[in-house]
Amino acid sequence: MANKQQILDAIYGAIDEVNAAQGSENQIAKDPKSVLFGQGGKLDSLGLLTFVLQVEQRVQSAGHPSFTLTDEKSMADTPTAFRTVDTLADYVVGRLGG
Repeated sequence: MANKQQILDAIYGAIDEVNAAQGSENQIAKDPKSVLFGQGGKLDSLGLLTFVLQVEQRVQSAGHPSFTLTDEKSMADTPTAFRTVDTLADYVVGRLGG
């Protein structure tokens, strides 16, 4: 079972990786309220996909079951899940049954 802090840690690790590859003007703050995607977000479509793949890998590396956030259903049904760090963490916890 996943708890939210474990998922936030995985997301923050992915943020570190993305920030290392982005310019200083596009840095994502490690804060639950940070906007990831959409108006005011730091990620474009490709950046979001790369970021979400990083999150999936980090969550799985932490011992949680394999899952995907990038299937058509997830991306279409829950576009707001990818809006902020907090909404993404809640969504991942829900997907993992936490």
